[in-house]
Amino acid sequence: MIGCRFSRIAASSQLAQAISELVKLSFFQLIDVDENCVRTSWSTTAMLLDQVGMMYNGSRRHLFFAPALLVSGVTTSVRRNNYLRQSEHSFHINETTNGNALHASWLKWAHEESCRKLGFGCWILQSQLPVNFQIPGSMRLTELRQGLPCADELWEASTAEEWRSIYLHRRRSSYMRPMDMNSALQMLTSSGGLTDDVEGFGRLAVVYAIYSIVFELRTVQNHIFDILTSESESHSISTANLQDRLAQVFEILRPLCEHSDALYKTPTKSAKDLQSTVFTTAHHVSLRNFAPVGDLLAFTSAPDDDSEKLQAEHRLLVWSADDNGRTARRAVLHACSLFTSIRNQSCGSFYEPVAFLVATLTIWTYNYLVREPGNNAVPLDNVWGTEYARIWLEDCSHGVCGSLSDVGSINHPRAGKVLLEIAHKSLLQMTSWATSQEFALFIDRLQRKFR
Repeated sequence: MIGCRFSRIAASSQLAQAISELVKLSFFQLIDVDENCVRTSWSTTAMLLDQVGMMYNGSRRHLFFAPALLVSGVTTSVRRNNYLRQSEHSFHINETTNGNALHASWLKWAHEESCRKLGFGCWILQSQLPVNFQIPGSMRLTELRQGLPCADELWEASTAEEWRSIYLHRRRSSYMRPMDMNSALQMLTSSGGLTDDVEGFGRLAVVYAIYSIVFELRTVQNHIFDILTSESESHSISTANLQDRLAQVFEILRPLCEHSDALYKTPTKSAKDLQSTVFTTAHHVSLRNFAPVGDLLAFTSAPDDDSEKLQAEHRLLVWSADDNGRTARRAVLHACSLFTSIRNQSCGSFYEPVAFLVATLTIWTYNYLVREPGNNAVPLDNVWGTEYARIWLEDCSHGVCGSLSDVGSINHPRAGKVLLEIAHKSLLQMTSWATSQEFALFIDRLQRKFR
């Protein structure tokens, strides 16, 4: 089904939805005949890929059912098969191990690593639900009792002998057991980075782990504030101090965003795409914490005389002024990096249309609400952690305005129109996933509405 998305034929969208229905019905039939089939890694993998297709194929009906099916099928299989629990099995091999014994060890290791990757894949997809759809996932960080996925060079070994050589070398280098999530989070917060053995897939899991922690904490905090305080008191308690703390939390993601080929001896396209995914995901989860996405959607989609739009506009005005404007500027900083990265380095992933739409609406709304004149333009395309970012966050009251490639000053009255034109064209070019075409129509309606 996912392959159908990349076929580039006109009927791919309709074919993909038909194939998704066929796959779903086939699984139900298999379970009726032999319920043990759902415990196999191949069936879990097929179900996981089908859920990805259902959530991002542009069908609201499929999106409604996909999270429930993900929990009932894939997540249950991952839990029952203990794919996220550390194996006690160790591989007793040395330089003299060869022949059938070596081949058997390699196959055993490859199977266990496949299960580990499958478990993390399921957990990451669950973690994407609150990021992309504001739907709480059903898996918790405490379930990650497995080491992070192995280094790419070990996984990509083409022969048993090559695998043995890399495996023994990494064991001598103290990488014998994969680093678990708790150790990775502690290392990231204490030393500001991760060791080189934690590569693309593992780093992506770490990004979502940090977002999951913050999402759960904010959910609990907002619930407590709703019970114990009035709306105005809740807002005064949770603004500047909370935003500063959140900024510090997401700041530890910055080292993971560096596009560094030093992690790889010979960086492949898949490795580069994965590192690009880590970069855009880190900015996306950071943006989600500083931008009120629900209000952005309500403001840009509801009719002009609708009370929902008027209420959303009021909350957005409060957001744009919160903490002397720094909350909104933090959101715009991440939105600009996200916007430019997906435009210039798209890898055709299913998450990109959602992230690109959120980035576009954040920048456009900021332009609509904040028209501060400024003579000193600060580039915002990819400046996280630089002096430009500090100036944008701290000195915007001193004649400083943000600038985005091909758009110009985001405070200029015409910037919103130019931004939407670029976003519309970019979304139309993202042909692999139907969500991008739906979002292009949304941007087109927004252009006509505020023309």
